Parts: sequence; structure tokens; C-alpha cells
Amino acid sequence: MLMLVGALGACNSPDDKAREAADAKREADKKAADVKADTDKKLDESKRKAAEEQGEIERDGQKKLDDIQRVSDKKTDEAHDALVKARDDIRDSSRKTLDDMDKDVVDLRTKLDKKLTRGEADKVEADLKTKADAARKELDDIENTTDMDVAKKNVNAKIDDYKTAIANAKKRI
Repeated sequence: MLMLVGALGACNSPDDKAREAADAKREADKKAADVKADTDKKLDESKRKAAEEQGEIERDGQKKLDDIQRVSDKKTDEAHDALVKARDDIRDSSRKTLDDMDKDVVDLRTKLDKKLTRGEADKVEADLKTKADAARKELDDIENTTDMDVAKKNVNAKIDDYKTAIANAKKRI
């Protein structure tokens, strides 16, 4: 009979089962908490690495944009300098030509006054002045253009008109 009591004693009582269940639940909760903490830690580390990588990508992208902008600014400055130089060259050479032509006109006026009537001389001088003013206006207008080939062509055309008017006036004396 003792044996029977010992065998019965080996059976778990409802309290023992409840304790085992509670222990198993605590152990499962602890494992779940450990897994959640480990997952959260890995997730936080992943987010931190992603933020670092995103920051690095943004810095690299901004550096590339800055480099492109620097190159663009440099080329823009060079183009502007070339445009200013081209305008100056056209202006200088054309003004010299116009100044030389004006000297010819001053000499021509005295001859016109001697050879032509006052009305004819005034008409020729007015035509010369109109042509000279048109050439100078065209020269002043180069500040408003970026196509120097067209600007030079237009200035030269007006200078040629002025030269033609001088040549025609010389033929009359």
C-alpha cells in the first residue's frame, strides 16, 4: 500500500500543474519579451544604418550638384567674358572706322559748300549725318544682343551704307 501512496504522490496535483503552467507562461512571456527586444534592437539598428546611408547618399548627391553648378557657373562666366570681349572688339574697331570716316566728312563739307548750292550741300550733309547716326545706333545696340556674328554684320552694313554715302558725295564734287 505504501507503494500505492508513493505512486499516487508522484502524480502532479492540480496546484503543481497550475504552478508548472504559470512557470511555463512566465518562461514563454520572457522568451517573447527577449525576442521582441532583440527584434526592436535589430530594427532600430537597421533604421539607424538606413538613415546614415540616406544621409551619405544625400551628401554625395549634393556634392555632385554643387560640382555641376560650379562647372556651369564657370562656363557661364567664360561665355559672358567672351561676349563682353567680342562686343568691345566690335565697338573699338567700328568706332575707329567711324571716327576716320567722320574726318573725311569734315574735309568733304568744305568742298561740298564750294561745289554745290547751299540746298544741295545741306541735303548731302543731312544724308551723311543720317547714315553716320544709323551706324552709331547700330553700334550702341550691340549691348542688347548675344549673337555677335549678326551684330557685327549689322554694324558693318550700316558702316558700308555710310561709306557709300561718302563715296557718292565725293562723286558730286
